[in-house]
Amino acid sequence: MGQEITLPEHIKVIIWDGFWTRQDAIDNPDKLFLFGGNILQDCLLAHRPYVPSLTQAVIRGLPNACSIETKLTNGTMFNAYFTDEDVELFKYYLLKRTYSIGVWFGREEKFKVLVIPSRENGIGTGTAFLKQKAPKCWELLQEFLAPLYERAEGQKEVPTFYSYPYGRPDTPMDEYRDGKEFLNG
Repeated sequence: MGQEITLPEHIKVIIWDGFWTRQDAIDNPDKLFLFGGNILQDCLLAHRPYVPSLTQAVIRGLPNACSIETKLTNGTMFNAYFTDEDVELFKYYLLKRTYSIGVWFGREEKFKVLVIPSRENGIGTGTAFLKQKAPKCWELLQEFLAPLYERAEGQKEVPTFYSYPYGRPDTPMDEYRDGKEFLNG
């Protein structure tokens, strides 16, 4: 499977009840906030991010904000959303984010808390409609988030933050597109 990425014992995971504001993240620089984002704004145009006013992504561009890509682009056109045909691309971005989060908490002392939205206002809900538009991607996202919610709810002391469940981060993108089997290592 590969090297395990774990959240250190001293790192807390908390569930943010309700909706956060940009000021909430600014006021909590020791917390890393996870939010649902899109590939265009959070990966390709990260140097000039569009910051919406009504979604989780209101914190986009802040040094303590980390997106989990749940849409291809912003907007509501049919091609803005992931579909189950995009499951390999979704796995690729989920893997990259899994690796990034593990590195941030493994190497930097800056963050003491990982903040995740409540399940009701969770990543992939809202404008992404991930459950409705891409059920396979939604299931992978739930698999990714489950240990975080379990840790926040006190069901696990120190969960493993994945052993590269969808492949290794150094796997070329072409292998993902060609249907490489991720879940079996």
